Amino acid sequence: MFKKVKEYEGSRNIVVEDEAYGTDEVTLKWDGCIDYRMGSNGVKPSEDETGENTDYIHICDIDEMIEKLQALKEMGIKHFNNEYWKEEEKE
Repeated sequence: MFKKVKEYEGSRNIVVEDEAYGTDEVTLKWDGCIDYRMGSNGVKPSEDETGENTDYIHICDIDEMIEKLQALKEMGIKHFNNEYWKEEEKE
């Protein structure tokens, strides 16, 4: 899903990007935090000169963020109950 693209010399941070399109660029930091940049409209964050096609989020408690996103997904499923908001089939 992700591949390492850069390791900063002298620091313990690494940069990874999604293997499919390269539109998600993430800095995994030594302190447990991540800087997550998501490109839209096919633009890679590192190539977005204006920043208009890049969203950014800094996350230090990854597990808490996953819990919040799962809770939001559950709310969407319960509220909308359509083909866009559905439970994933588990194999």
